[in-house]
Amino acid sequence: MNAYLYQYAQLCTPYLPANKVEIMSQECAKERVTRNSFGNVMSRVCVEYAPFSTGLFADPALYDARVSIERRLAAGSANGDMGLIPLVTFKEVIYEDMSGLVKMNGCNSPALKHFQENLRLFALNRQPMRLVEH
Repeated sequence: MNAYLYQYAQLCTPYLPANKVEIMSQECAKERVTRNSFGNVMSRVCVEYAPFSTGLFADPALYDARVSIERRLAAGSANGDMGLIPLVTFKEVIYEDMSGLVKMNGCNSPALKHFQENLRLFALNRQPMRLVEH
């Protein structure tokens, strides 16, 4: 979801609706640092997050779907485990794929709009729309 939102925001700004909303990210505002008896840092844990402006914008319906996913993840009701796939590699590939998807289909193409709607429906845990070929 984030990969699509960010790529669309960067590549298709003119195609966003007039009621677009700013994409916010969460950054650590307060850390808890644990040190050993020698003063060496043993661990750092974020104990408080704050919203951070990205300067990018999104369609409000799709952004609300992203927020819905984040709430489910925070509540522990969604499985965020990536299994054996290295997360960094997975994220890089997804961002590259989303960039290619937007560039290949065009910002306002019916195919991209269909994908975007299914992404939104997935985030809201609803049934996807089937693609009807003509």
